[in-house]
Amino acid sequence: MPMQSKIDMIVSELAMTSLICHLRTRHLQIERYNGVLVFDDVVIFLLWNLSGQLCGYQQYRPDANKEKRNDPREGRYYMSLHGDKNEKPIAVWGLETFHYRSDILFITEGIFDACRLHNCGFSAIALLSSSHKNFRNWFYSLNRKIIKVEDDHGSSLGPYEALQIPSYRVDLGDCTDDEILDITKEYQQEKHK
Repeated sequence: MPMQSKIDMIVSELAMTSLICHLRTRHLQIERYNGVLVFDDVVIFLLWNLSGQLCGYQQYRPDANKEKRNDPREGRYYMSLHGDKNEKPIAVWGLETFHYRSDILFITEGIFDACRLHNCGFSAIALLSSSHKNFRNWFYSLNRKIIKVEDDHGSSLGPYEALQIPSYRVDLGDCTDDEILDITKEYQQEKHK
């Protein structure tokens, strides 16, 4: 193998290792999830519909500009969904943590907030949206308590009970593990009935 190819391969491995370390600081345990693909400068989260079919992905580039919204090459986040013609599929992330025997389901806007709840053993899905409207019928059919987790800027995740994030924190991702256990303690008994 030529020397330049070896150098390129080492640089690529270092970049991927750095990205994996960054994901761990965001409390994502990669080995827990089936659809997390890590490349040199981008992470791809596979998205599933409510029937378990792959229907899209979200890209995450931690070093990219946050102002470039939904730009596949320069944006921090980019989402692509694929469904029937003229139909946007309902896609979520985190279904592999869905416990059918649980009486509660946490809903979040983003993946990293859902990860914090997964790490505590809760069922949580990221809607990847600040709107709950497309999910209302599914939530209703689940016959369980829905708890929304909203950032400090608020959102429209619906008329559900809200998890109370400490006022000095921006969102769940900023909380310590002890704070998360404290704010979820009332739901611990309902976790796996």
